Amino acid sequence: MDEGRNAPGPDGPTRRLALARGPALITLGVTLLRLLLEFAGAPGWLASRSPGGAGALVGITWLPLAFGPWFALRIWREVPGTKRRIWRLASTLAVYGWLARIPVYLLFVLDHALGWNTHYAAFPGDAAQAGFLRKALLLAVAQFGFWPLVWTVIVGSVAGLVALAISRPRPAPAAPTAAGR
Repeated sequence: MDEGRNAPGPDGPTRRLALARGPALITLGVTLLRLLLEFAGAPGWLASRSPGGAGALVGITWLPLAFGPWFALRIWREVPGTKRRIWRLASTLAVYGWLARIPVYLLFVLDHALGWNTHYAAFPGDAAQAGFLRKALLLAVAQFGFWPLVWTVIVGSVAGLVALAISRPRPAPAAPTAAGR
């Protein structure tokens, strides 16, 4: 087991949260902008009310393409060792993904309670007729499972690794060995 995974300091959970905080706040801003655009009746190509957002321009689904490279470039300068870097990139993207998706879930609850009729509470097919608890469960699986742990980690990691291949950043210095101390 990699001892650095849960250790405090530059490779621990606190650092992952610190790295993810800024992008999560930007994502919150995009989420709130999207909500306001839906309230204002913006065209569907900009902010669709269809289930899933229907690929509208303003949304958070594409943000791992931007933040994956941002995380990767910082991690490669701070963390020695390729395996540790890749683990740190994936785990930081997962933390970011959860932080990004919590407001989306809360907006679903508010939309359902207040009848806003935004894409946050829109469901496709038979799920559209489901009760609140079933929708809440389906959305929890999507928002806290698929989006942060699959989509965000995979898309963000690929984008980050491509950015690294293109930019060739200076690696972090190697960790001192027991013999070198």
